[in-house]
Amino acid sequence: MPVQAPPSDKVRYGEIVESDFVPPWWAKNRHVQTIFPRFFQKRAKVDLRKEKLALPDGDFVNLVWLGDVKRSLGLVAMFHGLEGSIRSHYSNDMAANLVKQGYAVVLMHFRGCGGEINTKPRSYHSGETEDAWYFLNWLENKFPETKKTAIGFSLGANMLLKLLSEHPKQQIIRAAMAVSAPFKLDVCSLSINQGFS
Repeated sequence: MPVQAPPSDKVRYGEIVESDFVPPWWAKNRHVQTIFPRFFQKRAKVDLRKEKLALPDGDFVNLVWLGDVKRSLGLVAMFHGLEGSIRSHYSNDMAANLVKQGYAVVLMHFRGCGGEINTKPRSYHSGETEDAWYFLNWLENKFPETKKTAIGFSLGANMLLKLLSEHPKQQIIRAAMAVSAPFKLDVCSLSINQGFS
């Protein structure tokens, strides 16, 4: 079922629209929600193209393109979660679904996550927005007439929200989705190191 955006006259600048997602009765537990798609759901097939984007400091990030930007309804910039990639079930399947609905998708792998070792010792973290901001500006220069939105998952969602708060008057991204953003990173860090987590 296609994702329906609220009418543009109903959403104001900076307004947060909460999801109406309700988990099925058998997946009320966060661990089940995480594990089920990873191990039991078949991955959607995707046709992807890879590109290396050179960064101002001499390093690079790997991009993955899906769909045809020029024939699309718009371009979705995607940011994966901690240690994720286009092969992560959530990235792969969301990208496939968006392309099926007529959008093009480009996922930016964070440094060290694109299948190659980076040339600089610098890594990524939830507060590092420079690479993503450079990437979004690069997209705007490459496709100035194409409508752009963004989606981030987990750590990528946290980073995306921080980036948008740092550039409140930016005109590149018209809408953004943050999926499972870890707002309290200290609590998440403690939780991830305990028990079944």
